[in-house]
Amino acid sequence: MSPGSSTETYPAFAHIGSRENPGKNLNQVTCPDRESNPGHLVSRPDALAVTPQFTVQRRSVILEKEISNDREGKRGGGVAGYIRSDLRPKIIHNSPSQYSAKPEFMFIEICTLFTKCLVCVVYKPPHIYDVDDFETGLLNVTPQYENVIIMGDFNSNLLDSHSSTTKRLQSFFQCLDMVILPLAPTHHTEGTDTVLDLIITNNADKILTHGQLPAPGLSGHDIIYLSFNLQCPKSAPRVITYRDIKRIDDIALKEDAAQLPWHMIWTLRTVDEKVDLFNTLILQLYDKHAPLKTKRTRRNPAPWMTTEIRSLMSERDLAYRKYTRKKNDEYFNSYKHLRNRTTQLIRNAKLKYSYKLIEPNTTPSELWKNLKVIGLEGLVNKQTFPSHLTA
Repeated sequence: MSPGSSTETYPAFAHIGSRENPGKNLNQVTCPDRESNPGHLVSRPDALAVTPQFTVQRRSVILEKEISNDREGKRGGGVAGYIRSDLRPKIIHNSPSQYSAKPEFMFIEICTLFTKCLVCVVYKPPHIYDVDDFETGLLNVTPQYENVIIMGDFNSNLLDSHSSTTKRLQSFFQCLDMVILPLAPTHHTEGTDTVLDLIITNNADKILTHGQLPAPGLSGHDIIYLSFNLQCPKSAPRVITYRDIKRIDDIALKEDAAQLPWHMIWTLRTVDEKVDLFNTLILQLYDKHAPLKTKRTRRNPAPWMTTEIRSLMSERDLAYRKYTRKKNDEYFNSYKHLRNRTTQLIRNAKLKYSYKLIEPNTTPSELWKNLKVIGLEGLVNKQTFPSHLTA
């Protein structure tokens, strides 16, 4: 199958260091087109790595499979990956969930059209120097794969060439014949810019493009990305089949139902035969008055999003770009003010929308539908329900 085939594409990988789980906001994470056209942005990568993963509850993501290694024993931390389901992601090895003052990582196998690839997600907390478990795990796993991609927050400033942790990191990957891809500073605070987020691979010749993009609305870390010369199937659109019950003409339905031979049900001997005939007659009515339809679904826009929030997000992003060009306190304070204001406005809008979904006058059927919309179906403990909903 040729690289230009309409049924395949090149996989794009991205990583972000975030204090929030961006699983529900994957459309905010973009990277240049995998056919190496830097001017064209795709809506989201095929695999997104998140470190550290400060999420409390897991939520489903359309067309993605969430794989995570949550930290236990200490708040925060952990790593997560959101990967296209048709790439058949599988955890090969991971660090213990119990916090142990060591790097947290997952080694994930994905399957492209003709080969398997190892994607490693790593988070090394600050001031952690014991990396033996990560190095040993990588040494044991990488010989089985021709293509290895490592992405993560190593909390070792690559710009500090005199740092012992930086020297050890560079030496280790050199021994494995791996390359740390060059990046500009990836983490930004007031007065400091450091390279903490890294992309490492054992097959640099297959890289079509790589780089970074600012993410002022998600994190102080840049999104780092790369597109790899591996052929994988294009993601299939999500389609649903349904009947439009609301548009049924009740009068016409009753007239047609009256013409059907319902009396034949009583002439049959067994219950199974009676049920089969009854179902057949019912389906005849449905097929005529509410025929099956198929449509392609799209990700619903954020229902809490308003024009005011969009405008403020644009102002925030503009202030961030100004600050990155001219590093001074005035631009930083302006960006910080807009960032905090935007975050608060979004938080309030989400809460207002959530409370509206579970108002006291909400019927049980509407409640379950709303819980499914916000991703809480199956996580609700009935004992925590308000009394008026459990009656």
